[in-house]
Amino acid sequence: MSSRRISFLSVLALAAAMAFPSGVPAQDELRYEVTITEVGDPELEAALQASSNLIALQDRPVSGIAGLRRRAESDLDRLRQALRSFGYYQGDVTLAIDASASARPGTEPAAPGAEGEAAEDAPVAVTLIVNPGEVYRFAEIALTSPDGGPSPIEIDRSALPIRPGDPARAALVLEAEERIIAEMQRQGHPFAAVPGREAVVDHATGEMFVTFSLDPGPVASFGEVGFKGLERVDEAFVRGRVPFIPGERYSPARLDELRNRLIDAGVFTSVRIDTAGSLTPEGQLPVTVSVVERPRRFVGFGANYATDVGFGANAYWGHRNLFGGAESLRIEGAVGRIGEAAGDVSEIDYRLSTQFRKPDFITTDQDFLADFTILAEHPDAYDREAILASLGIERQVTDRLTLGAGLSFELSRVARGGEDEDEFFLVGVPLRLAYDSTDNLFDPTRGMRLEVSLTPYPGWLGTGDGFTIGRVTASAYEDFGTKGRAILAGRLSLGSTVGAGLDDLPPDKRFYAGGGGSVRGYDYQSIGPEDADGDPIGGRSLIEMSLELRYRITETIGIVPFIDAGSVYESSYPDFGEDLRVSAGIGARYYTGFGPIRVDVAVPLNKDEGDSAFGLYVSLGQSF
Repeated sequence: MSSRRISFLSVLALAAAMAFPSGVPAQDELRYEVTITEVGDPELEAALQASSNLIALQDRPVSGIAGLRRRAESDLDRLRQALRSFGYYQGDVTLAIDASASARPGTEPAAPGAEGEAAEDAPVAVTLIVNPGEVYRFAEIALTSPDGGPSPIEIDRSALPIRPGDPARAALVLEAEERIIAEMQRQGHPFAAVPGREAVVDHATGEMFVTFSLDPGPVASFGEVGFKGLERVDEAFVRGRVPFIPGERYSPARLDELRNRLIDAGVFTSVRIDTAGSLTPEGQLPVTVSVVERPRRFVGFGANYATDVGFGANAYWGHRNLFGGAESLRIEGAVGRIGEAAGDVSEIDYRLSTQFRKPDFITTDQDFLADFTILAEHPDAYDREAILASLGIERQVTDRLTLGAGLSFELSRVARGGEDEDEFFLVGVPLRLAYDSTDNLFDPTRGMRLEVSLTPYPGWLGTGDGFTIGRVTASAYEDFGTKGRAILAGRLSLGSTVGAGLDDLPPDKRFYAGGGGSVRGYDYQSIGPEDADGDPIGGRSLIEMSLELRYRITETIGIVPFIDAGSVYESSYPDFGEDLRVSAGIGARYYTGFGPIRVDVAVPLNKDEGDSAFGLYVSLGQSF
């Protein structure tokens, strides 16, 4: 009998499937649209929207009016809870469902015709009516011991996010608790906790009284530091980056500093710091650092294109940990002006360079640098072949400030137009200051950068007269609360040369403007003084300015309208009112995990005869 019953049910199921084919909705399925009345508080409105299942499931029809009402009524408690979390403890939410615009099963059918068909398809209107009432406010904030006595530790209340008279929002209470724990830890209590939190609402006065009970736990000092995961990186190197010694009072900031120092070394993919769950008999807290090393060797390549200089390409090989102390070596080859050399291979730019860096040279946060480069370049202003070498020290003064100094050596042959080649041997003393508070190296959304460089070339250390080249470049980035979707970026660069006349300066040590890294839309090095043949001769001072609005349409696609301006002058200092060239354009960005791919098109706004009509630039990374 059981088997016959199963067969009969199967026949019924088959008949139902034939009568109601897949993909046709049941006749009592209802679509609906939800409206939440305005409350005058954008943050509260956003929280109500996020708390509503009606809104989250709006694309899923319900089973008739009864199903819609069940789904809507289940929303009310969540919305009332959202009101309370924002301090509206007497607020309420009510529900209104208007099904009059639609013909539903069991109602009179709509009259035939276009209006009747539109009514049949119209969604049901659902309105969530919010009456928030008056917002409650914080009254007294008390700090006690776990047994109700006075606070066992001094806490700076001005650093807490809640103060008497502020709206009594639940999120502020939780944030205050986190800050209290962080402050107790900052004072050397690694196991600090808030075992009790009480919030009492007085409906008669519209106030909230909050009490935190504090248990700081014992004061601790740092114990021994152990390392796990080291394979080819010397333990002596990483131990030298520990910013504290055993016996020093515990501080979470010191642990953060240790983590950042190890990440900055560039040889680890991850750094995890763990502390023991209990103190040693001496009151010390052992620390364990677990690391994962990056591959020692790396290779890469890149390409770029600009209408004024043609194609360029580069390839490089590098080593991140040459001798076990995070010493880095990078060898790179690059070619440029491909396609602009008109088939003459001798007019293509070449560069072969080697860079070596040894971190923690003599002392922590101080690097030794050594560079060696061979190049041949052929811009419109000159032809140059050179051998360059430099040695230097770079000091990380703070997380944001870097200082550098060194010696540079240059042996070059430079020619302009049909002139004879001049040979130069120059010794420079490059000095550098860099400040960077941005949040991302390749695609910053906030913060600023400042770089100041000053390079004296004493005449007695080389050939020709002595001179000094200085340049200041500043850029700033602001998203105005858009969470990275719309970034206003600006850049200003000023350059000056003193100590020698223009004719006494080697052509490659003069300032030039124009091109993809300068004033887009104008040809490379085309802005500034020219000779009788119209070729650029460079100048002794420079000004460049750029303003961009970097707007993300999606997570991976963006557009960037921009305006650039700049000029070069024969005098040692810029004349801000003379011959400023301006361009405007728009760019596209494709955002990847390793930085944005950039395509910019710019047109000159006050071009001279002979200037290009536009410039096209393709490269990796933002323009600045």
